[in-house]
Amino acid sequence: AEGWINYQRWRDGFSDAPPHVHLTPDDDFNLIYSSGTTGTPKGIGHTHYARQQTAYILAIEFSFDINSIAVITTPLFANGTWIMMLPSLAIGSTMVVMPQFDPKTFLGIVERERCTHTFMVPTQYIVTMDVPDFDRFDLSSLKALLSAGAPLRADTKAHMLRRFGGGVYELYGLTEGIATRLRPEEMESKLSSVGTTIFGGDIRIIDEAGRELPRGEAGEIVGYSSALMRGYYKRPEETSAAVWKDEAGRAYLRTGDVGKLDDDGFLYILDRKKDMILSGGVNVFPKDIEETVARHPEVADVAVIGVPHDKWGETPLALIIRRPGSSLTAEELTQWANGRLAKHQRLSGVEFRDELPRNALGKVLKKDLREPYWRKVG
Repeated sequence: AEGWINYQRWRDGFSDAPPHVHLTPDDDFNLIYSSGTTGTPKGIGHTHYARQQTAYILAIEFSFDINSIAVITTPLFANGTWIMMLPSLAIGSTMVVMPQFDPKTFLGIVERERCTHTFMVPTQYIVTMDVPDFDRFDLSSLKALLSAGAPLRADTKAHMLRRFGGGVYELYGLTEGIATRLRPEEMESKLSSVGTTIFGGDIRIIDEAGRELPRGEAGEIVGYSSALMRGYYKRPEETSAAVWKDEAGRAYLRTGDVGKLDDDGFLYILDRKKDMILSGGVNVFPKDIEETVARHPEVADVAVIGVPHDKWGETPLALIIRRPGSSLTAEELTQWANGRLAKHQRLSGVEFRDELPRNALGKVLKKDLREPYWRKVG
């Protein structure tokens, strides 16, 4: 094809002698672009030191060793994929890379290769558990099933524990370099939490003025780790705006997510600041509404967004994917949900969709869902 170079000819034009490239820990390692779920994607730069730290931390946290076998189910360009790749490469363990994800093929690979570790987004786990002959596969080799990239609803988490029998970790984090994890042994007592910070990290909660908040109060999540990014590629202003400094001057990353810490230091995600609905002067968290609506037996998936309202400014609207064969009406679901929601959370309406727009890792693109409603009002 015009403009393309044959890889083998290009490769054969170079010497096979070691390149003798001198690297330092402060050299650039990679440039990974954010998912763009709330705005324009940004290039996130990590150094060799940051990625080395990430590899060591993940290996420790999730018990990778030379006998580990990780199955790669997500695109190689996605940062979540590196959760499996970095510790495997650092230790020298085995990786099995799926050219394309298919739930039944995944189950077969785990059984045949005796895989011990995997990372998948919640949607992948859901469709895998829906495989009709799920129970005939031997998954006993699996030691760590990691989920991140999108919120793992409490009902899905409980279902995973029943079907996979343990080893389930939920991760919360950003490509920029911070993370928490909820361990399997913490699931029962902290099911709605995303856990505590990974090894060597720290999480704080701050208010709009940048003041640290006490345990139990909701605010913006800020985080620190030794694996933090160098910055956003060619965006110094946005890099500077993403930094919050503590009393000692240490730089933390502002996540743009709203959460709170309980008395034990476990983090609870309430919502993204940009997804939060301001209705009649009251902050409404779509995630709380989604958790309630998802309990309806005929709801397969749900996304709640804020849409314009003449009186309240904006109001919650639920976008629903029904389960196959469902005859559920919008009026029936609205009445069912509003009977279980607080007054300020009640839905103004329900709309049914065949699918929801998602990025490569399955995260719902709420900005795309909101856009047509707000375009109408300018």
